[in-house]
Amino acid sequence: MASNDNQKTDEAIPPPKPPRPFTLYNIFSTLERAFIIQSHERYTVELPDRIDVDSASRPEKYRTLILPEDWYVVGVHRKKRRDHKNHGIISFRDLSTTIAERWQMVDEETKQYCQGLADLELKRYHRDLSAYIAKYGEKAAKSHRADKKRKRKRRTKAEIEEAEGAKKSAEAQLGVGEEYANEGAEEVDVAVDEGSDRKNGEPSGLSLCSNTSVAYATGLGQQNHGAL
Repeated sequence: MASNDNQKTDEAIPPPKPPRPFTLYNIFSTLERAFIIQSHERYTVELPDRIDVDSASRPEKYRTLILPEDWYVVGVHRKKRRDHKNHGIISFRDLSTTIAERWQMVDEETKQYCQGLADLELKRYHRDLSAYIAKYGEKAAKSHRADKKRKRKRRTKAEIEEAEGAKKSAEAQLGVGEEYANEGAEEVDVAVDEGSDRKNGEPSGLSLCSNTSVAYATGLGQQNHGAL
């Protein structure tokens, strides 16, 4: 009887909704990342299980790259963090910075190629999402977003540095001012300091109020801590 109840529970839980597709910049970043790594003298060739056979349609700069089939589709080639291999050629931060700098000088041919793939994937996403909602309902799509927020874990220092690199890339894409970049760096410092606060048995600035994180990093933390 209990097994039947468990079976009903499993059937009642809908699968995750279709993931949002890569943007124009995401696709350019994937191409440029592969170009930077595969152009390095220390790069050793690693063949994917299924190679992209449509390389002739890419801009000339990227035609010789070895990419997996459907490399521009979200989640198809996603690996768990423990399964990632470190190429040892360039750090994540330097790689993100280099890609962001090259994005500022991207040629029109490359931009149009990446935009075409982004538009294609966006149409696929809307089609898949419509089919998902038709089968499981609007509530299922919204509940998955809520579950994802609840399951968010506290990030490690390495994850914070990774997020900082991605944020700088996005800022370069959108042309965000330097003051926002500095604010992001301050938030990283606060998150790192949080670990030392815990060792001393004191509540961290982030645990007290996430909105005061920047204030702690700019010297106003003590004032806000007293107010809290």
